[in-house]
Amino acid sequence: KGKTEAKEAVINDPLPEGTSYISSSAEGKDPEITFSIDGKLFQSPPLLKYKIRQPDGKEAEYVATPDMYKQIRWKLSKPVMPGESGTLSFKVRVK
Repeated sequence: KGKTEAKEAVINDPLPEGTSYISSSAEGKDPEITFSIDGKLFQSPPLLKYKIRQPDGKEAEYVATPDMYKQIRWKLSKPVMPGESGTLSFKVRVK
């Protein structure tokens, strides 16, 4: 709602509890779509990583899988004018 355009709009959407994200299902018109596994750091899928300490004490880095995603973020590249609407969507699998 508002009387001025929404510039650089960002929409964060947590995935519902008890679900997992279905790969490549996030959609929208011209947004940058990123994901988070911790609700803090958002990255595109190939860059979204996590670390695990190995038995030898060293940390190993792995690429996060879609079932690990906790939130989706859409950054809209174009302003949304007053009265305009649009749709952003994603699909999940119920666990």
